[in-house]
Amino acid sequence: SNITSGSENTVVGQDSLEDVTEGQQNVAVGYKAGANITTGDYNVAIGARVLQSVTTTGYNIAIGRAAASSVTGGANLALGYNAMEKVTSGSYNVALGFRAMEGTNNGTTGEYNFATGYLSLSQIQNGGNNYALGKSALRKVTSGSHNLGIGEGAGIEINTGSHNLNLGYGSCLLYT
Repeated sequence: SNITSGSENTVVGQDSLEDVTEGQQNVAVGYKAGANITTGDYNVAIGARVLQSVTTTGYNIAIGRAAASSVTGGANLALGYNAMEKVTSGSYNVALGFRAMEGTNNGTTGEYNFATGYLSLSQIQNGGNNYALGKSALRKVTSGSHNLGIGEGAGIEINTGSHNLNLGYGSCLLYT
């Protein structure tokens, strides 16, 4: 650790919070959890390679292997294996579940998204204000915004569409 003026940080695990200099009240538990946080404050990283890319932002909570591992934005909540894994500069997102809001290799910058359920909003890139509740709900949304999908596979075929309401199992299978 390189702590110069940081305080009240809690660290358990190899290479966790290893770059922190001025960050305050961060919690990192697990291999490389929060490893690159330097001046970011109030982050919670529990699990291997969690919040690995955060440097200066704060208020992120990530629990689960590789949850929010590419996040550089702030005020995100990721709970689950690979939840929000490839979200980069996006902020104010919530992902709950195995691979929920996983993102793509192109990076994800969307904000104000909410995903709960296996693979919900899993291909999101720069879309915002989407709400997916259920397994694979809004799964293929990349840049669409202001969509609501409730139920398994609700809005699963929406890609760039916006302002859609999808209720029930497999609703809206033909949208793009």
